[in-house]
Amino acid sequence: MKKDILEKSVVTLPKSFKKILEQIDEHGLGIVFVVNESNQLIGSITDGDIRRSLLKNSKLLEGNITIDSDTVNRKPFSLPYKSDIQEILNNLSDTIKSIPLLDSNDRI
Repeated sequence: MKKDILEKSVVTLPKSFKKILEQIDEHGLGIVFVVNESNQLIGSITDGDIRRSLLKNSKLLEGNITIDSDTVNRKPFSLPYKSDIQEILNNLSDTIKSIPLLDSNDRI
């Protein structure tokens, strides 16, 4: 993944629903990866996660998404940074379209 796309697909929380949707829309991958201040992966948010959350509670547009939010998938699928291309391709599917690659400290 190119560095500019990677930077646009990583987010720290809290952040507004609108800002996260804008970030997802900007790069077109349909997902952002939630990281902490050390750039360690702690979750992911897809456009579908946001849609499902809004259907449950339309007032969410007025607030922020936090790490405790049901919108955040706290166990996103990832692979080690040194994974070979075939392993990465074998794990892509209709439901997994983007895979973060992590170093030994779980950083993207």
